[in-house]
Amino acid sequence: MRLFQYAAVRADIGIKYSSGFNPRPRLSLPLPKPVGVEAENDLLCIHIITQELSSSDIERIISKLSVQMPEGCSLLSGRLAESIPAPQKARYYFPIKQSEGSMLREEIQGAAERIMSADTVILTRQQDSKGFRIKDIDVRPFLDSVKFDDNGITVECKVTYYGTIRVEEIMKLLGIDVEILAAPVRRTDIKWQFERLNKQQDIFEDNTDAQRDVN
Repeated sequence: MRLFQYAAVRADIGIKYSSGFNPRPRLSLPLPKPVGVEAENDLLCIHIITQELSSSDIERIISKLSVQMPEGCSLLSGRLAESIPAPQKARYYFPIKQSEGSMLREEIQGAAERIMSADTVILTRQQDSKGFRIKDIDVRPFLDSVKFDDNGITVECKVTYYGTIRVEEIMKLLGIDVEILAAPVRRTDIKWQFERLNKQQDIFEDNTDAQRDVN
């Protein structure tokens, strides 16, 4: 987030600031990625001072911000939003080392089948950094699908007002240790719900196009 804050200030695009003694640019990531997880399809929301923006204005903002981005971070598109979009689903990819044997793969597939066929899957979740607050939570409603290919595992999850399943919880349930990962876990897609004039729109960001929206 700080990277985008600095870029927005340097780009001088007329964004809104928070109030108080230490005002900051009003930016938000509606679905921040977990620590240690790569993201191919993030969405950044920027609060602009003016209410009247044309398509050319948005293109100008994207262009000015893109100049300030470090190598490896690209802003590909933008649109005007009347409210902050709500995430509906997230898709994660777990790349598995080719050196891992078929037996381990069968164990993970077996775990996935048991989880997806179960009515409830209860996990104990730590609610604070010191571990004083813990809570049992049913994560089964958050799991939509688990799919396998030759190189890894794709897990699609629901994201709701009440939360979602965490990446480390998925790994624990499937029996995936960090040591068997060929690369960092990657969030490849997000399904967003946009509200415009009280009409809800579902927009599914396709990873094939590698889109990243800036609002």
